[in-house]
Amino acid sequence: MRQACSLRPIFNRAGADYKSAAGWKPALQWGVLLFCAGGLLSAETLTILPQKITLSTPQSRQQLIAELTSGQFQQDLTATTQWSSSNANIAAVSDSGLVTPVSDGEADITAKSGTFAATVRVTVQG
Repeated sequence: MRQACSLRPIFNRAGADYKSAAGWKPALQWGVLLFCAGGLLSAETLTILPQKITLSTPQSRQQLIAELTSGQFQQDLTATTQWSSSNANIAAVSDSGLVTPVSDGEADITAKSGTFAATVRVTVQG
């Protein structure tokens, strides 16, 4: 006998809040919940690790990891994730998720993999 199931998108605050010129803003996370006739079966979310990034020298680098969590299981999606920066003049991100500083300021790095997306704030100072 088959169960009737449905996917429902979720939008959660996740990770550390960050301060922007306009004030404090939440780190964001998107995902999908799988509901079946008996209730919630599993929740899947994409998270960027680390969740707080400060680059303080021109030589600084930070490798990001895109982790999909489904119930008690985690999967590294870094290699299949599309990475982008909200301001490449502040922080650039490579196709592999390596962040490099360009100039002082703040930028959001977004990871997208399939239907999942997550964002983390990068602060460049020094």
